[in-house]
Amino acid sequence: MQKTIILHSENPTFSDLACVFKRINLDLPSVMKVCATPLIYARKIACVDARKAVVDECVVSRTKVELAGRFYWFNECEQVVTDDDVKNGAMVITNQTGEVYLIKSKEEFDSLYERVEDKYQPKGVVRLFARLIKHIILEYPDRIQYCPKGSYVCIQDNKAIFAVTNVLFDASYKILEIKEIY
Repeated sequence: MQKTIILHSENPTFSDLACVFKRINLDLPSVMKVCATPLIYARKIACVDARKAVVDECVVSRTKVELAGRFYWFNECEQVVTDDDVKNGAMVITNQTGEVYLIKSKEEFDSLYERVEDKYQPKGVVRLFARLIKHIILEYPDRIQYCPKGSYVCIQDNKAIFAVTNVLFDASYKILEIKEIY
């Protein structure tokens, strides 16, 4: 499966970009074929805002990406909050770049964040990332994620594959180690 996604220019003097995203299998060997080295160990350090999700709410992740020195935005994914999500304690997160996304259970949220005053601070898990060299689609059981070239993809293990745009990565993560692979 492939899909053309429009990346909207933040600067009206530049044109929008039509980019072809190709679906890949959600496993480490497939993901590594579309990544560049070096590998990067990083920890999320930026705090987020969070609130309880509401049934039938449509959470649209409008994401920023930088390509060739220009900034673009696109709707990375859309999720509608279900009764089960609310029963499981789903949370709507807003990060420091303004991106909004859904964490589907209180258990998952609590494993990632802890409350510090009026914000939520990441628990500081170190993760392994690689940078994408192609536009890809990651398809999960409950959502689809569009991942532009230049984004970082977590390659910790088969259970924790997800992408972070380069703009969000630069604003949210601290690089701890860069590992060249030959």
